[in-house]
Amino acid sequence: MSGICGVCEPGALFDQPTVDAMLAALAVPGDLQREALAGRSFAMGVSRRWPEQQLASIPGVQIASNSDLIDLRELKALVKRSGIDPAALTSAELLGWAYKLAGLGFVSLLSGAFAIAVWDEEARRLMLAVDRLGINPLYWSLDS
Repeated sequence: MSGICGVCEPGALFDQPTVDAMLAALAVPGDLQREALAGRSFAMGVSRRWPEQQLASIPGVQIASNSDLIDLRELKALVKRSGIDPAALTSAELLGWAYKLAGLGFVSLLSGAFAIAVWDEEARRLMLAVDRLGINPLYWSLDS
């Protein structure tokens, strides 16, 4: 299947093995790489089959992205106005900076297919989003 996965529990401390079983379940023959980010309150990973499946960590924000975005002009302009060179960023880093600069409203700037997860350390908030047509699915569960 490939794609992104993760877990969020405010206050809990996670490590990479937390994500390994999820990544193993996502993996299919031909996947290029598996990556994980983990820390306080979150763990996320990507089983990458396509270059657009990425993880990124920027100050205060971690992001897992499965995206095929088009027309990135608005996102790049937003980031460039803040003094960051968008040409030097991966697509996941670009999404992370757009979130950091525009907040939750950055999703309205996205065009194309996407499923993304953003962990905001300061707000202690997990934001999940999918494209308007649901081309890239995202499954989630609340376990209480």
